Amino acid sequence: MPFPSDSKPDSQVETLIEKERTRQTTGLQLIASENFTSPAVMRATGSVLTNKYSEGYPGKRYYGGNAVVDEIEALAIDRVKQLFGADHANVQPHSGASANMAVYQAMLKPGDVVLGLSLDHGGHLTHGSPVNASGIFYDFRSYKVGVNDERIDFDEVRRLAHEHRPRMIVAGTVRPFESVTIWARDSKRAGQLVARLTMTHDENSAGQRPRWQVADDLARAFSSADVVCTVTSAKTPIISGEWCRAGQHLNLVGSAIPTTAEVDDLTVSRARFFVDYREAAFAAAGELLGAISRGVVDASHVRGEIGEVFAGHCTGRETDTDITLYKSLGVTTQDLAAGMRLMRDAAAIGAGVELALDA
Repeated sequence: MPFPSDSKPDSQVETLIEKERTRQTTGLQLIASENFTSPAVMRATGSVLTNKYSEGYPGKRYYGGNAVVDEIEALAIDRVKQLFGADHANVQPHSGASANMAVYQAMLKPGDVVLGLSLDHGGHLTHGSPVNASGIFYDFRSYKVGVNDERIDFDEVRRLAHEHRPRMIVAGTVRPFESVTIWARDSKRAGQLVARLTMTHDENSAGQRPRWQVADDLARAFSSADVVCTVTSAKTPIISGEWCRAGQHLNLVGSAIPTTAEVDDLTVSRARFFVDYREAAFAAAGELLGAISRGVVDASHVRGEIGEVFAGHCTGRETDTDITLYKSLGVTTQDLAAGMRLMRDAAAIGAGVELALDA
């Protein structure tokens, strides 16, 4: 539809826009899904770009005429990657509602019971609001935060889970770590990582920023930690079981070769040992295989797979003093699925080079 080149703004709409501008600049509403955009972004979104429908990704759209839009989106992707030091980025608008619904539709059937945070205690619309699809298609039950401390009572969540037997529990938070200590053979690189994390990390779920620090002494840092993650390529153990203390949890995600190990036999024997996939663990988990070969433990030392713990088929921690250890080697099918996804995304934006491999 053609518009006259000298068409004037609608005076009533302009008045209302100015009224809204005044409202925004004279008050403050703390709504998580709202933001004050820059004048440059406002000009771009109010330009001829609003005329274009561009569903899909750069180089892989569902409609024609997107050559310029592809350039704009590719530019945005490049800038986001540079800003965050990322290898990949998706700059398309996305909401928590669509993300949550995608998970529900993949994991649940209509009518399944779901346990989520009550809306009047900070829950999201997708936690079972009757005006949202989540509340229409699924049977939501709610847990709440404490009246005095405004924190989730996990014992109460456990009680409700046993009472309602939900197919899924929606938890919109992570453990609020107070401090994170990083040790590396190269302390300079550890310091650089700490500096970057200090600048880029947001507040945790308790509204606090964790303290990031470099450790000079591995043994002292290890023995004072509640949770330990090892991500090294160590060929021989760097962790001693003598350092372990009651209640610790260890994630071993580094060495993944049968002849290598990040922790010693004593660490293995003292811990309740869990894996992601038994078959992979008995083929490549060097710490476990070494301890078995030396007669320190046997195959029954593996308490279960992480999926079995999540499903309630085996118990993770039985007491507050248990030392738990999770050896992660990855699951081949998940690696293949992730690789295929990366290949499709790279092809969609014209990234990478295709190589022919001999059979």
